[in-house]
Amino acid sequence: CYMLPIRTHFLWAVPLAGAAVFPMFAIIVGSRMPSAVVSISFLIAVVCGFSHIGARRREVSLRGHWLAKRDAFERDHVARGLEAMSGLACDVTLHLNADGLVLDDSAQHDSFFGAAMHRRALSSLMAEGDKETFAAKMQAASATTLLQSMPVTFDLTFASLRAQLAVVFIDGAVARYLVGVSQVEHFHKLETQAVSDLDTISEERGVQNPSRGH
Repeated sequence: CYMLPIRTHFLWAVPLAGAAVFPMFAIIVGSRMPSAVVSISFLIAVVCGFSHIGARRREVSLRGHWLAKRDAFERDHVARGLEAMSGLACDVTLHLNADGLVLDDSAQHDSFFGAAMHRRALSSLMAEGDKETFAAKMQAASATTLLQSMPVTFDLTFASLRAQLAVVFIDGAVARYLVGVSQVEHFHKLETQAVSDLDTISEERGVQNPSRGH
């Protein structure tokens, strides 16, 4: 405990024992220097007091370090649990720093987005209307520590990807965000352009595009 820190420091107990035993022997057995009994007892008490103060400060410091390690351990376990859950529920999970840059160097991420993602801003792949919303969701996640979700459209090189985004703030030695991406729809740009061209030709000829069915 704070007031009696025997657990972390024992040296203060030695002068305390001396302070208790010396007056008892001085009274019962007697002393060759009776005039010095009071001053010696006072000095022993001062040494005991300073030793106790030092021991208490050491106890506070050690307990503070222990609590910090325990909190970091618990946060790490929470983060691992969130990563495991997002890995099961999402197609990909990414770690972002405070600037929104992807911290992971993963071939899976590069394949999913069709671009090198390491140290790249995730918002750079989003449609213009989703970038500000994503920034707001990141701020809300760090302010409330609650999961934030939003629909998003990724404008990739060869496709447009509609997805659902989940954003969680992880507070630790280095603050970061855990982002899960669940794919909803995937449109190849070449296919979309071909259908659009067929629609244009069909409108000019006054017939229905056969690729759209009846």
